[in-house]
Amino acid sequence: MKLEMIWLIVPICAFLSQLGGSDYAPKSLRRIAVPVLMAIAAWYFAGFTWNIIPMAIMQWGAFTLPFTLIGDGVPGKAVNWLWLPLWGVLVCSPSLWLNLSVWPAVGVLGLVLGLLGALSNIKATAKYFQWKFIEMFISGCPAACLALSLTIQ
Repeated sequence: MKLEMIWLIVPICAFLSQLGGSDYAPKSLRRIAVPVLMAIAAWYFAGFTWNIIPMAIMQWGAFTLPFTLIGDGVPGKAVNWLWLPLWGVLVCSPSLWLNLSVWPAVGVLGLVLGLLGALSNIKATAKYFQWKFIEMFISGCPAACLALSLTIQ
């Protein structure tokens, strides 16, 4: 199978992220199954390397981080505004274990993920950026970073 086929994990991970935490599946689907799927895909498409193990552990840890540090919303809390871009970069960064040259994509996708998360929590923009739509990006962006890190080697 061609290495470019790894891009198929992006929509699969995005779907699992939306499904996890819903009425149909527990949050562990998003927190455990997505990092395991990403590790298996990296192993299958690029071959085994020991860097896959810390990548999967770091991805699991990133998915267990809280979305906001104080309270449930972003507005009115400066620490949450500062946390969200950092959170987005942390969620996207495990692919750096496989290829350090994707750091610009990790930074950009992480910041976009943090921005989308913030927009989904502001009352004026929440109807345009609904949370279930943003959940798609929570696993889709890290999966895209992984696919990019393997296909540009």
